[in-house]
Amino acid sequence: MDDKDCFRIDEPRVISELMDGELVLVHFESGCYYSIAGVGADVCQLLSAGYTLGQVVDRLTDDFRQLRSRVDSDVRSYVGRLAQEKLLVPLSNSPGAVREVALTSSDYEPPQFEKFDDMADQLLLDPIHDMGESGWPVQRVG
Repeated sequence: MDDKDCFRIDEPRVISELMDGELVLVHFESGCYYSIAGVGADVCQLLSAGYTLGQVVDRLTDDFRQLRSRVDSDVRSYVGRLAQEKLLVPLSNSPGAVREVALTSSDYEPPQFEKFDDMADQLLLDPIHDMGESGWPVQRVG
């Protein structure tokens, strides 16, 4: 991963909602849902606001007064794990101007997430996951 790499949440396959500092993501293809709090939620919000990977590292390093090498290692590992879970996808180029984001965490902890698959069967049965490029529902032909 390069400092200039940009990522976004893989919508519409993944929906996200930030509630009281906790980011909840639901992956419709796997049926898994994720809870992300603290610095992990901040990383996702910064990426969604158009920050490059390097800008995310710089922002967290400055705001939490941490060693850049530590934050860089933590963020790269975390973003790699989110990409493996197919929650984040790379953008081919920078989205341009970044939006200002207020961080929700007050202390630095390495970013992490919790994955839950206990409701995967129920989520996969729900027709809302049958989304096409034009949205939901996908109308079946034939």
